[in-house]
Amino acid sequence: MSINLGGRPTSCTQEVIDKANEYVNRCLIGDEGLPTIVDLCLYIGINKATVYRWIKDEEKSTFSDILDKVQMMQESALIKNGLTGDYNSTITKMMLTKHGYSDKVEQEITGRNGGPVEHSVITFVGVNANSN
Repeated sequence: MSINLGGRPTSCTQEVIDKANEYVNRCLIGDEGLPTIVDLCLYIGINKATVYRWIKDEEKSTFSDILDKVQMMQESALIKNGLTGDYNSTITKMMLTKHGYSDKVEQEITGRNGGPVEHSVITFVGVNANSN
């Protein structure tokens, strides 16, 4: 049992954790659509700012694990439904950036055998610079 050293008692009760797990289970069987932290917050009746504070608190690691599950389920659903075309591709692409995905293309220009690019001289043939 933890001792409250002042301030309001935590609202992260076993009842809230049980309700959050209920949301996760409903998402797993497909009753909740795309899992989101916002929907989890609405389902358990706790605002987002409070939930984000909880995930920083080591004493509330159980709740942090639940949020991780929600995020993993969201990532999985976005990939699967994005590939099948069930989800809007633009929204899917944007949401996947929150999971570390990107479509960034990197280009590297190298010279011969992977070495540095040497400067080149460009010569224009058939152009008279002095003509009017």
